[in-house]
This record gives sequence, C-alpha cells and structure tokens, in this order.
Amino acid sequence: MSLICYKENLLDAILGLLWRQWSALGVMGYEESGSTDDLLDPEALLLFSAGFCRYDQRLYDLVADWLQTYGKLVNPTRLKALLRKSKGVDTASLAYLAALCERAGDRRWARFVEKRSNTAPEQAKPLFFHKDGSPVTYCPDTDALALSFGYTRNTYKQQKKLRPHLPENNATLHLRCRALIGVSSRAEVILKLAMEPSTLQQLSDYSGFARSAVKDVLDELALTRMVSQVEGSIRNSVYVLTPAAELKQLLLQTGPCRVIRWMNIYNALLSCWQFVSNPVLPRLSEDTIHGEITQLFRSKLQPAFINCGIGSLHAATPDSFRNLPFILSQI
Repeated sequence: MSLICYKENLLDAILGLLWRQWSALGVMGYEESGSTDDLLDPEALLLFSAGFCRYDQRLYDLVADWLQTYGKLVNPTRLKALLRKSKGVDTASLAYLAALCERAGDRRWARFVEKRSNTAPEQAKPLFFHKDGSPVTYCPDTDALALSFGYTRNTYKQQKKLRPHLPENNATLHLRCRALIGVSSRAEVILKLAMEPSTLQQLSDYSGFARSAVKDVLDELALTRMVSQVEGSIRNSVYVLTPAAELKQLLLQTGPCRVIRWMNIYNALLSCWQFVSNPVLPRLSEDTIHGEITQLFRSKLQPAFINCGIGSLHAATPDSFRNLPFILSQI
C-alpha cells in the first residue's frame, strides 16, 4: 500500500472513531451507533477533535453545537491540564471552539480565548480541509469570530442535531458523574475509583490533576470512610471507593465498562499522523521507512498502547502498523 493510500485510510479511520465517540455522547447524524460500552474522556476527545474535525466540517460544527449544549459538564481546568501534557493539539482551532462557548454565555471558557490572531483578513487561512489535505476555499460569507483567530469559514450556524438529553450509556458516565457531584477534581477521583481501585499516581495521571489536589480529595473522602486504603507503601497504596457499586447504580451504568486511557491513544495517533504527513517520507527507501516506523513505535506508540486498556492496540507491533486503520475501525 502506498503512503498516500495509507494516510487516507488512517484519516478515514480516525474520523470514523470520532464520529462514533461523539455519537455516543449525543451527536446525531451518523449511520452507525456510537461505542457505548467504554467510558469516554470528554476533555481528551475535544483536544483530539480540534484538529482532525477540520477534515469534516459537518462533524466540526456538530461538536461546536454539542459544546454549547453540554459544555457546562466539560471541565476547562482539566482540559488545560491535559493540554500541557499533549503535543500536536490544534490550539487555535480549540480556542475558536472555546470562543463559541464563551459567546453562548459560558465564561469559564474565557481562559482559552485570551490570545487572538493578529492576522490580516487577506492572510487568514481556511479552517477546513478536504480529505486530501487541500484547503476548503469556497466561502460564500465570512464568520467574524473565526476570522479573529486567523481562519476563514462560512458563518457558523447551530444545526440543533443533538439528542435532547445525554444518552444513558457508559460513554457518558464522566458527564453524568459531574452532573451529580460537580465539575471538579472530586468527580474525576470518585469516578475512577468507582471503576477500579487505584493508586494516588494513577488517579493523578488519569484525571490530569496534580497529586496534591487528588490527595486532598482522598483525605476528605476518608474522613467519612467513603474511601479506604489498602495496605501498601506510602507511594503505592491502593485506594478503594467503599460505595462503588451503589454509585454505579446511581449513575445508571449499563453493564461492564472498560476504563481506557484515551489521552494515551490520542497522543499516539497524533504522532502517527505527524509521521505519515512528513513530506520527506515518500522520498525514502522502504527499508528506511520501516526503520523509522520501528523507531516511532518503540519511542511513542508502544509506551502509549501498552497500558491503554484496548487489547488490539496493546498487542500491536511495528509490523502491524499497516493494520492500524483497521484496528481503529473496530474500536
């Protein structure tokens, strides 16, 4: 398979994954039902979508609609914490999406829109791309807000193609837990412990919050015996949520639920995309490309996939790199 074909297949697989996941969170307009058995990470999904949804304007605008409807259940503080740990996120696109939320009345998003582009209108770049990477230049009118971030696009209009309420599935457990407990580090810690016993470091890594903030939550919960500590070293002590079963029932969890490290997977896919988008790559020999793939796998993909929670990715090897689009289509 040529690199051009592989890149097209990878993009299709990524966009398919995004459609399924946003559909599971309540976006309508996709022919397949979203993945509802896995716990989704709304902040990590938004970071990943900011860049890739530019290849699908319909999905991009539906994500914008979703944020303006359910954005009060998204945690901008956690979003910023995860952003600091990520490379390759399209921050300008993210700022534009945040500005749409701010314009709709949610002032919490202001921290993402402080810096705007000083680009002259004639130097602004198209926000959207065709799947072959060429820019979408047709723009019958201009969106003033997008232009303030250096982008040209047709005027954004809400499509109102969202479910009236969040779906009652495992994908929305994060959001439903926040609706019940509050949009805070407390909700992240409690939900993670409800899904599986965890160490302090695991809770910090998964939530994106500092160890000190997580420890404060654990100490407060321990005062009422909501959390118990399994014997172990101070660093590796495992914490357990006492009423885990009751909380799952209260949140309407539907059957078994996998806890997946989506941020790890998204970061790995960003690395893959940057690799296949390198304009120098087609000029290299097959042996050189294979060597580069092996290096990419060992340095970035394997560390991300090894504990991600999805068996097919955990078992991936440099030789199975060509099958990554198919693996993604099955998630």
